Amino acid sequence: MVGTKVALLLLAVACASALPREKKFEWPENAPTWWPESFPWPPAKPEQWPDQPSWWPDSLPWPPALPEEWPDRPQWWPDCAAWPPAIPEQFPPNCWPENWPWPPALPEQWPDRPQWWPESLPWPPAFPDAWPNRPEWWPENLPWPPALPEQWPDRPQWWPEALPWPPALPENIPWPPPGVDTDKIPYIPSRDNQFHLFTRQNPERSQPLMIDSDSLLFYSNFRSNRRTVLLVHDLKGSAISGFNAVLVPAFLNAADCNVIIVDWSAGANSNTYLSTFYSVLSGNFVSRFTRWLAGRSGANLADFHIVGLGVGGLNAGFIARRLKGEVGYVTALAPPQGRSGITTLLPPLNPSVSKYTEVIHTDVNNRGYTQPLGDVDFYPNGGADMPGCGYDSECNQNRAVYYLAESLQTGGFTGTECASYKHALAQDCNLPGRLNLGGVSPKTGSKGVYWLKTNEAPPFSQG
Repeated sequence: MVGTKVALLLLAVACASALPREKKFEWPENAPTWWPESFPWPPAKPEQWPDQPSWWPDSLPWPPALPEEWPDRPQWWPDCAAWPPAIPEQFPPNCWPENWPWPPALPEQWPDRPQWWPESLPWPPAFPDAWPNRPEWWPENLPWPPALPEQWPDRPQWWPEALPWPPALPENIPWPPPGVDTDKIPYIPSRDNQFHLFTRQNPERSQPLMIDSDSLLFYSNFRSNRRTVLLVHDLKGSAISGFNAVLVPAFLNAADCNVIIVDWSAGANSNTYLSTFYSVLSGNFVSRFTRWLAGRSGANLADFHIVGLGVGGLNAGFIARRLKGEVGYVTALAPPQGRSGITTLLPPLNPSVSKYTEVIHTDVNNRGYTQPLGDVDFYPNGGADMPGCGYDSECNQNRAVYYLAESLQTGGFTGTECASYKHALAQDCNLPGRLNLGGVSPKTGSKGVYWLKTNEAPPFSQG
């Protein structure tokens, strides 16, 4: 490492100055080839070094120190590389992925995701061994894990000329991949997703809807002059999940609306990695279905409300994003960040995905996102350990469903504005702003972070 050489050289000079001077030490006229241009040559005293570069990890000393003064090896440092890092000629390690920046930084210090980086891949990039084994149905001539565009092979002859190559991820990924036997692919949204319509005319027995089926739409109880709610369940979920069982009657009791359950259970019940990848494919298809539904019925996308739980919450934002921000209302309930980084296959929520995006954080101590993601972010009880749940992550996550359901029917849940999300986590909020969590209609134009207290059992709202 540069620091190791510099520190040792300085140490040698200091020791030499204490001995009888037999020969004056002189630095070479030119710096070594590995010496950074921004560093002084000959090496100067530490206080004369330039400011710490932006890419230098905060966990490492600056100016670089002697090896024994380096901290313990960080968890993110690859096993194949020496620690402390070796001299610059040996950088980067042979095992370092070509598409990773060098020198490395701590995850929170990585720059924003480059525009060319596929949105289906985690950023900062996850170690390759964090991906599952290549599925049997994945074409052998395509890289696994999915790689950067320049690392894809030449376009196969069988690839349709109308499709881009390499395929864009995730928005325009062709699915199923051309030339692959679809019977071998366990999940294809256009084949496996189901859409169940509930209205006040059929509150208990759903009516099926199918993309491009005008007859099913015509003979259904769907009405374009009503608000339309799409419910997107979490991993391991289905049409009969508690999420849907709670929210379908809550929405119908609160307003005369169309409620559509998005059943992507055929993709949601694989392992976490593949199910999250499938959620991207499902989101693409649901956005197509929603665009078709609005176009054929004459409904306005500004009157659509997409609600999702967990990964379904991230997917709700992704669906709205695919609809060019025309959706009026998105609610993400306890969206997960996950320790593996796999949830970054789905682009993160942000206020631009819809005209109004609200996020309810109830599981930040476990899987949930800590940072604000929407126009408005609510942190009930500081976002963790909901009263009545303790440290039960699933209970904490599901509380967001019950809070929303109660807000639809009885209102309440008045939040106090916070100076920042950190103040919300600390339950230290005292700004004058007040805003109610949830509700049937979007609070378009509202912004900020809010905190509130809840009760242990229904009614959960304290007013």
